[in-house]
Amino acid sequence: DKISTVFMNTQNTLYVLSQSLSQVMIQSDENFTTWQTIPINMSFPGGLFVTEEGEIYVDNGANRRRVEKWTLNGSNGINVMDISDRCYSLFIDRNDSLYCGLTEFHQVI
Repeated sequence: DKISTVFMNTQNTLYVLSQSLSQVMIQSDENFTTWQTIPINMSFPGGLFVTEEGEIYVDNGANRRRVEKWTLNGSNGINVMDISDRCYSLFIDRNDSLYCGLTEFHQVI
């Protein structure tokens, strides 16, 4: 299993983005034995960021040239940013601005 990104929020919930399984695996602080999974149906997802509200942002630049927003109960991602290549890192600031690290171009957009 190839893991591309690991993210932990302030409530100690762990989010793991699996490239080979094409899913986000979630493990909460209350239950370390059970994983919740969200199938994201992406080829080679990259960056991952989770907001305090639980919105999950995932890079889909290798396949569809965009960043998608997912929710815990959603079955489809919503396009939130068009990009020219993969975002190996994602970040959302306090003003809800989304940043994408385009490693191949040495840029942050």
